[in-house]
Amino acid sequence: GGTLPDGPQWLERYLSLSLLPLLRLAAERGIGYEAHLQNSLLTLKHGWPDRFYVRDLEGVSVDRRKAAEAGWIGSLVDESSPVLYEEAVVWHRTKYYFIVNHLGSLIHAIAAYAGEDERRYWGVVSRLLRRERRQSSGKLGELIDELLDGNTLPAKANLKSCMAGRGETPGFAPIPNPIKETGIHD
Repeated sequence: GGTLPDGPQWLERYLSLSLLPLLRLAAERGIGYEAHLQNSLLTLKHGWPDRFYVRDLEGVSVDRRKAAEAGWIGSLVDESSPVLYEEAVVWHRTKYYFIVNHLGSLIHAIAAYAGEDERRYWGVVSRLLRRERRQSSGKLGELIDELLDGNTLPAKANLKSCMAGRGETPGFAPIPNPIKETGIHD
């Protein structure tokens, strides 16, 4: 057998292939993907992340304003398309599907396997975002600031939503932001 790669370095490479491009797409194009674990594929090269793919694009969300500015409405999508959302909804969905659902599960699995505290791995996320923030401006900078400094992230309130008969349109509950909670300030 081989040796396992360094967990924090492995995660940083993973994030550079997944989180950063997803944030750039949200900021620059207004596109959000339902990039939870079931919709994400990773190829490895020598045990290290090499390529990241998002599949099953049924859950893609597009900022209506940016789509109009780009000339997509009427040519690529209909005005009434269910893919079009307000900017805040695209960002909310990105935070939930990738940060909470996907990254939360991945970091939990890595930390549990390594027998380490999850905060070490959320610290990797924080450091990477801080490094990216130093070279970012505009909308991307704003999104990164929210991830670094926001007190909460959205989590689906599935049980409560099902009990209220809203399983198809679930509510969300705020949870503490583990990126901020790492206490990493470099």
